[in-house]
Amino acid sequence: MVQAHKREVRRRTHHRGAAHRRKSDFEDEIPEGDQHVPVSDTETGQVLKGEEAPKASELDDWLAAHPR
Repeated sequence: MVQAHKREVRRRTHHRGAAHRRKSDFEDEIPEGDQHVPVSDTETGQVLKGEEAPKASELDDWLAAHPR
């Protein structure tokens, strides 16, 4: 019964094919220097991502200002 369910799920997800794009598929369309790079604070475990994270072009300066 479990195997039949797994086959059905695989069939459904495979059927979507190219029509189903993931967010990572769109990252290639953003120029590399303009992408926000997720960073984490090693002491607290807090992760900055999205608009809160520094851009790739600003990463070296950000890391120098936040030496943890």
